[in-house]
Amino acid sequence: MKKLTFLSAMCFLASAAFAQSALQLTDTSGTGMYPAESKMIKGTATESNEASADPSTIIPFKYSAPKTNKGLSAGLRLGDPTGITVKKHMADRALEISLGRVYHFSGRSWYDNRFHDWYDDRKFDYDEWNYLGYRAGAPLAMQVHYLFNKNISSIGKERVSGLHWYYGFGGQLRFQRYYYDYRYKDNGSDWNYVRDQKVMDYDLGADGVIGIEHKFNKAPVSVFTDATLFMEIIDNPFLFWLQGGLGVRYHF
Repeated sequence: MKKLTFLSAMCFLASAAFAQSALQLTDTSGTGMYPAESKMIKGTATESNEASADPSTIIPFKYSAPKTNKGLSAGLRLGDPTGITVKKHMADRALEISLGRVYHFSGRSWYDNRFHDWYDDRKFDYDEWNYLGYRAGAPLAMQVHYLFNKNISSIGKERVSGLHWYYGFGGQLRFQRYYYDYRYKDNGSDWNYVRDQKVMDYDLGADGVIGIEHKFNKAPVSVFTDATLFMEIIDNPFLFWLQGGLGVRYHF
């Protein structure tokens, strides 16, 4: 029995020595491991600090992560409103603020109708009155939008880069000062004239926006266009406005 145990032990030691010799013949890195194993350990253990900074160093296959756009961009827009626009990029989301002039396409009839609404709200109850005209200051507005970005990688069979569409929601504040001229008769009097009757108009509401933006690869510049549906809550509840614009931004 002791002889069999001794022979078994010797066979085991011989097999281990042979296996170690085979490893040394195939090892080229001096680590006592096959080259593939050495490379694997090198990529995970010895370079763990670098791998934590750049995950691509430990991924053995090609991986195309979605491009993220972070930072700040600012520029000009034309439309409703026309003015300045600032955008804070947060990977696949963004916060956009636009400030400028609005009501570019509102002609005289719009102000005339606003006067009649204003007059009816005052309930003057004059015997007779006539609207004579108006003059208006610059109507200004501020838009604030929270946006969700969606990358566009191809159009048909053509691959594209730097292109994405977006949608979001937000709110708007609009304000304007204008002056009305009118006349009236009361209790059989002659015409009484009112000049430069000051009126402040404030509109507050919510909106939804959809748009598309392209950032150039060789320049820190992007161009965009968007469309917005604005619903007033104050002072004409559920009055809808269709807005749009286009512009350019510089990326810092």
